Amino acid sequence: QTGRFLDAPAPTAGVLDPPMATTHLFSGEDSQVWELTRIADRCSKRLDKCPVTAECGTQDDWCGGTLICGATLDGSCTQKNPLTDAPYRCTSDNRCECVPRTECKGDCGEEPDGCGGTVVCGMYGNCSADTTNKLSGEQAWCIARTTTAAPSTTTESSGTVLMSLDTFHRCECVPQTCDFIVAASPENVSLATSQKLP
Repeated sequence: QTGRFLDAPAPTAGVLDPPMATTHLFSGEDSQVWELTRIADRCSKRLDKCPVTAECGTQDDWCGGTLICGATLDGSCTQKNPLTDAPYRCTSDNRCECVPRTECKGDCGEEPDGCGGTVVCGMYGNCSADTTNKLSGEQAWCIARTTTAAPSTTTESSGTVLMSLDTFHRCECVPQTCDFIVAASPENVSLATSQKLP
């Protein structure tokens, strides 16, 4: 539209710096004939930050680069499971997800996994066969025990300190009971009763 073309004079002997390109009206000279080499695609829009929904991980900046998402320098999650202290994992959609506890602390019943769910302990929640009273054959009782887990040093995005009750169960042997006869009186020969042994 301007009628001007990119132009550069021929290099001057003894001068190291190349001549500065400028524009002139078309003359047909060799100085206005250019050979262009493609280096890369021009990036029309580069992302300068991750979307607000991205809590962790990395994302493409649309120009061949990488953006690190979240509050850490490596894109890892800051939250931790309050019972195991295991850090949250970053999902494929850049969300921080709690890693539940999979192993039980107790012998039976169900225990919190630290992520809002439970993990079943023992034999489908029951005490195992080796806890049965060897004399009576009665299965052990599953007794609940509850402790307060230590507060996590990290916080949720809302700023709430992660707290949880750590509940576990122990299998306790059921003492054998015995039946014995007590002489009450000559008229009443005997009286059957039972008493739990200490």
